[in-house]
Amino acid sequence: MRTYKVRTQVSSEGHIVIDDLPFSPGEYVEVSISEALPHPGADVEERIAHLKQSFGTIASDAEITLVSTSREQLYGPDAR
Repeated sequence: MRTYKVRTQVSSEGHIVIDDLPFSPGEYVEVSISEALPHPGADVEERIAHLKQSFGTIASDAEITLVSTSREQLYGPDAR
């Protein structure tokens, strides 16, 4: 299946328009719409807020312990 990803903005009327699609007229396509991550040029505070919000959606019963590990411990003595 050919997959193409585009980024667009919802208009004030609540519509989106996607032009110049690489499909033939009459060809069936599947459409999936998701909230976009803040673009790389977005305000840093906006990006941090989005990241914090994302972490709130992760469910886990695991207990996480932070341990300092050297590169050599992770990848062996020949790691580069």
